[in-house]
Amino acid sequence: MPDHADDLEEIRHLLARYCFAIDARDAETWAGLFTDDGVFHYALGDPLTGREELRSFVSMVPDDRHHLTMNEIIEIDGDTATVKAYALVTKETPPVISAVGDYDDTLTRTAEGWRFARRVYSPH
Repeated sequence: MPDHADDLEEIRHLLARYCFAIDARDAETWAGLFTDDGVFHYALGDPLTGREELRSFVSMVPDDRHHLTMNEIIEIDGDTATVKAYALVTKETPPVISAVGDYDDTLTRTAEGWRFARRVYSPH
């Protein structure tokens, strides 16, 4: 069985960077976590494809949110990986739960490291 420790660490770091970038409303960094033709699909809306559409999405995210990704199950197969994880979003201070759901991700290893090829968020 291959040792994927470095890949697992890099993927967990990608998941954390996603949360920090969206919470900071840093559109450039957030979109850069996806491949050039990457897709983000909020299950209740239309999929966003490509970095330009992804960047435009960030301006719609309220600035008082904190995204958390947890209980991730990461499966690596060569230069692709899948991630299933829980998502929790809080708002306000003190925190109030704003959203709960699941992430279903397909990742691709690129020259810049692991990136989201497709991320689907399904609310509960």
